[in-house]
Amino acid sequence: MEREVVVDMQGISTHFGDLVVHKHIDLKLHRGERLGLLGGSGSGKTVLMREMIRLHRPSSGHVTVLGERLDDIGAAELQQLRNRCGVLFQQGALFSDLDVFENVALPLRELGHLPEPLIADLVWMKIELVGLDLKVGNLRPSELSGGMLKRAGLARALALEPELLFLDEPTSGLDPVSSERFVDLLQALHRDLGFSMVMITHDLHTLRDLCDTVAVLAEGELVAHGTLAEVRRNDHPFVQDMLGGRRASRVLGSGTETDG
Repeated sequence: MEREVVVDMQGISTHFGDLVVHKHIDLKLHRGERLGLLGGSGSGKTVLMREMIRLHRPSSGHVTVLGERLDDIGAAELQQLRNRCGVLFQQGALFSDLDVFENVALPLRELGHLPEPLIADLVWMKIELVGLDLKVGNLRPSELSGGMLKRAGLARALALEPELLFLDEPTSGLDPVSSERFVDLLQALHRDLGFSMVMITHDLHTLRDLCDTVAVLAEGELVAHGTLAEVRRNDHPFVQDMLGGRRASRVLGSGTETDG
């Protein structure tokens, strides 16, 4: 039986004035799947992700997320839908004047009906879940290392136990050891929590270790989509530049592997 589709983008075109960002993109994400979005600078990866949570509206086409058509949804329904999603922005996007505890508590408090003792229990649980010492909850973002910032941002993204997690360059700025540990954390959380995931990344190690499928954007179009092995067999020049060169071969292997 085919898995449930949790993100369905059909005929997505995006223009900013005369600038064409997307041209008739069709893309689906299935329940439990981990999708990596790959593309050059300015290829529209972040815009496409923002359209999945209606932080931006496409110029044409429509997006359905967790069964809800985003062009038909009202404000209250949109907020309910967003409560089922979590977002980890590239730099964590924590509020600098709040400590980690208050940052993680924010989405829980916005629900408007949880008692403070329960919020506190949930916050400490999420901080511990992402591998941070509980004393980090009392620190401001400026007092955290890069890896700790990522984990704190992830704790906030997971605060409402989302079905769908969006990650924008989750390992950017991390040293190799911290990056590997963060990928290991995401793998364990996906295994335990079962969320679906959309991730923008340029890091080939992260792409290899964390993604079930890959979608490649180039020249405003979706030029490849499938498993990493399938995408690497695509002969589009950008795909070959990104995934077929010597560096990619060292990270990903020869590219002659088959699926299954």
